[in-house]
Amino acid sequence: MKQVLILMVCWLTSNLSLAQTRITDVEKSEIENIDLHFKFKNYQLSRIGAGQSFSHLLEDEHPRLQLVLPGGIPAVFILTETTLLTDDYSETVASTNAISKSGKPTVKTFTGQQTGGVSRITVTADSNFFSAALHHDQQIWYVEQAGNFIKVDPGLLVIYNATDVLENESFKCGSEYVQDRAQELITSSSDSRTMAGSCLSIRLAIAADAGMYAQHGSVAQVRNYVVSIMNNVATLFRHEFVNNIEYNIVAIYISQTPSTDPLYPNTVSSGSSPLSQFRQWAYGQNGFGMAHSIGQFWTTRDIGADGWGELGVATNGICNKPNVYHVLRDRQEYTDATIIKKLAHELGHNFGAKHDDDEPVKGYIMTSGLSLANTWSTSSKESINNYLSATSLTCIASCSPAITPAFEIKSAGSCVGYTVSFQDRSINGTSDRQWEFEAGSPASSSLALVNVRYNVAGVYDVKLTSSGNSLSQSDHVMVGIQAKLTQQNCSTPTGDSGGGGVKMVGLNGMYIFTTQEDSIPKYVNRSCRYIVGLQAGTSYDFAFRVGSRVTGTSSQLREHVKVYIDYNNDGLFNEADELVVKSPGLQVTGLLINQQNSNSWLNFTTPSMVIKNTFLRMRVISDHVVPASSCHIPQTGQVKDFAVVFKTQDALPVKLIYFKAHRQEDITRLEWETATEANSALFEVEYSRDLQSWITAGTIRAQGSSKEPTRYQFIDSAKHSGITYYRLRMIDHDGSLAYSFIQSVAFDGKVLMIHPNPAEDRIN
Repeated sequence: MKQVLILMVCWLTSNLSLAQTRITDVEKSEIENIDLHFKFKNYQLSRIGAGQSFSHLLEDEHPRLQLVLPGGIPAVFILTETTLLTDDYSETVASTNAISKSGKPTVKTFTGQQTGGVSRITVTADSNFFSAALHHDQQIWYVEQAGNFIKVDPGLLVIYNATDVLENESFKCGSEYVQDRAQELITSSSDSRTMAGSCLSIRLAIAADAGMYAQHGSVAQVRNYVVSIMNNVATLFRHEFVNNIEYNIVAIYISQTPSTDPLYPNTVSSGSSPLSQFRQWAYGQNGFGMAHSIGQFWTTRDIGADGWGELGVATNGICNKPNVYHVLRDRQEYTDATIIKKLAHELGHNFGAKHDDDEPVKGYIMTSGLSLANTWSTSSKESINNYLSATSLTCIASCSPAITPAFEIKSAGSCVGYTVSFQDRSINGTSDRQWEFEAGSPASSSLALVNVRYNVAGVYDVKLTSSGNSLSQSDHVMVGIQAKLTQQNCSTPTGDSGGGGVKMVGLNGMYIFTTQEDSIPKYVNRSCRYIVGLQAGTSYDFAFRVGSRVTGTSSQLREHVKVYIDYNNDGLFNEADELVVKSPGLQVTGLLINQQNSNSWLNFTTPSMVIKNTFLRMRVISDHVVPASSCHIPQTGQVKDFAVVFKTQDALPVKLIYFKAHRQEDITRLEWETATEANSALFEVEYSRDLQSWITAGTIRAQGSSKEPTRYQFIDSAKHSGITYYRLRMIDHDGSLAYSFIQSVAFDGKVLMIHPNPAEDRIN
């Protein structure tokens, strides 16, 4: 069964007493006539506690959000309010009899960083509204009101993984490219260009038609919905380009009747282009009455009938007033995940990006068809960077609100000797930043995206300070040894792939595209380059592209697919549960996904008991004949090795305070201390000389269950030479186990090297 988020929201009152509001799980059988399987393969229903409301989040000065991550790990997010609505924000509500204007509403937007972890969250809340998006272990989980799909009370929430959304139609985008923008370009007399590394504040004006008002039921719901979508879209633009792009909403216009729609009198599908009509209203007639950088129009009408696209249409040209607009279609069955991706796509057009249809595999924000990931392709980044660098953006101001430091670690971990990518995600941040990487190379940097190499296994601190002040964000990164592979029973494939092979693998939000280097050999080992984070007892879908097409013909080299994961870390893939995916026959060369459960063979569920905090090898095999085993030698396909890791925030059966290794003449003294223990059984002390083969040096019985610190000591009197590595194998009474991080002792006169433990457990 797919694990889902168990959400609990709590706030800390100003006097530091804990006031807690809970959103608890609801069994689907407890609620009659509610079934959302038409929209999600898996989902969880939750409800806000009796007598409580979302308004508590609006009232607290220092809000905290507590939830249980997949795998049952409790996590706390410290929330920071983001200034998505400007101080001069204006809201217009238009009806047949009156037009009313007001200032900032009560809705608030937040971003949050997990304390002691790498997960990030965005939250939008009002008295009767709640929406959130959690970025955790390369997955995105969404929390939205079930009332977005069916008629229920606003306190009922649906929690789902982005990969579990059943898309009922392909995304079609109509992108209008102006052939000669110079004729329409409106610029100042200045010839200035935007300085790279600055923060650009995009003044966004939004309009919604009467169809949106009818669909969502109230002015507040329309406004809160579009604000929550933009709050999530904004995260996809932060520090991705030569300038940091931030969005600030200056105006929202909501029509309650067709006669006050921006497109009036063309309020039906058969009317003229909705984009042209909206442009005329917003630009030609100054419909918003507010200066804006981009205009956005929401409608429920079928804009596909106009030949512009099923969900959206946009033109390109910021500060090019006729071309700063886009149109989005909203339908009740669309999820937040769907709309967020499509809105980012249309905004990409506004910034000069074209479609990614010429990419080897469609899987980016700017793909015109089905897109797999909320990421920008290299070509999209180049297009937007070129536009930002070459265009005079005099209509855009610099960011002024307070800076909130944040960053993203772009991998579940790294092997010793390899690099980890860190991406700045600071809100309103500029290029005035400073990174600090403990034990990394480089040890510091000022770039937005940094690749850092680690040469010793452990867990290391990472710190980002934004804009030269005391605002900083800290986290940690996991560095381990390469996933184990026992080769005596298998021959490594040699030669080339014969034109076939694995062109793309997608798992849990990571999409691995083949390179020219990787497309030719029969065997490719990328177990240290691509490490995917997974959770125990959780359902996942693979995505693939295999085989090839013969150039200039319709002929295809079709292939079978098998995937193995070495769950027990013996390097063999020979356990019954380690074959996780097997194709039912030859597969076409197109994109293979489990859309609407159409390819159920792509789905698998991880075991409930797994080895944690250790890189495990994942093997993908393709061939035009059925692979016989994990040792298969392809004829026209490939064997590609990757890695997975089951990380937990509190990954160990016990809570370690420290784990030390000391050399005393010819023996090794190992000491460790636990802060708490729950159901712990044994500590097995293991040593290795090559970080591959581990030998048990001895066993210490654990305290069992304790809330008090407990110290342990073990003497290894075996004679060692050179560098010897040590780790603890910690076993619970229920049979589950985990490993500490590795320590090392030098017996050849070199300086003793100590590898840190996890961030909350590590020593210096």
